[in-house]
Amino acid sequence: MTHAYPDKRIWNLDYLTIDMVLAGSFEWRELANVLSQAGLNLCARKLECQDSLYVFQMAHEVCHSENRLSTALENLISTRYFDWIDFVRETESEQVYQYACGFKFEKKSKTCGLIWALATDLREPFSQLVRKLHQRFQMEQIARLGAAI
Repeated sequence: MTHAYPDKRIWNLDYLTIDMVLAGSFEWRELANVLSQAGLNLCARKLECQDSLYVFQMAHEVCHSENRLSTALENLISTRYFDWIDFVRETESEQVYQYACGFKFEKKSKTCGLIWALATDLREPFSQLVRKLHQRFQMEQIARLGAAI
């Protein structure tokens, strides 16, 4: 059974999950187009490269409440990661937990898909698992920066 829509809605997710999924799921120009097409007037001037953070901030802000824009973003993300949603929903909690604990952060689409599927699942252990994945992701990314203090 294909289940492309989340159980927990985007406006119920924590800030870090929203940021990670938005940044990993969209290139900033694509996100600006989605927001504009859904009716958000980003600004009168043409957006430039330095405005990419602004676009993600605007998208993040609209995701904190139920509205046309947050629903549109949620639908796009859920459609993009429907395979991950199905995997998490159709697999026993313990198996999902074991898979996630050994997950390799190699591709942003895989990482964001798994985070989205876990974060939007209503099973409580998955909320804790999402926090652990965030922590591990941050630690691994900081370690990759290299240069010593």
